Amino acid sequence: MRLEEKRESERRSKTRFPIHRDLRYKLLGDDTVMGSGMGETIDMASGGVAFQIEHSLKVGEFVELSISWPVLLDNSCAMRLIVFGRIVRTWGKRSACRVDKYEFRTQ
Repeated sequence: MRLEEKRESERRSKTRFPIHRDLRYKLLGDDTVMGSGMGETIDMASGGVAFQIEHSLKVGEFVELSISWPVLLDNSCAMRLIVFGRIVRTWGKRSACRVDKYEFRTQ
């Protein structure tokens, strides 16, 4: 596929970056943690995160991702990116969530 054809077939409006980072996730529902586990990011953009975990998720589930951040705060403090959003796509053990809210936290 030519690069121009790939761009035309791409549905996402934001550029995705292939970033592979460890993550922890929580499935949330009615102020309750419904499940949790570990995985790895596949790619990220300002509007969404694709990731892989040990099992498949359902579209529409609300998820909190805690992603290890590759840059230290003040060159000394480890950071985590916390993403809150809904699952919008799944394919096998891979899922994608939109970013509804995010924040950085120190570890």
